[in-house]
Amino acid sequence: MEIGKLEKAPGGFPVDVAIPAYEEIKKAYKVFNAEDKCLLDIHDGGHVFHGVPAFDWFDKVLK
Repeated sequence: MEIGKLEKAPGGFPVDVAIPAYEEIKKAYKVFNAEDKCLLDIHDGGHVFHGVPAFDWFDKVLK
């Protein structure tokens, strides 16, 4: 999950909403022993694709 600090509602997903949502999602990952696969990336931008953790994951998986 990635969220920009400048993300605003309506139409966006503000950080103060994203953090509790992430905590709920993380519980589901824990059920499947995959809690370490759940990540929240909070970047300095707004409603944009930051991608840094995603790009790292693609590099690792596709090599």
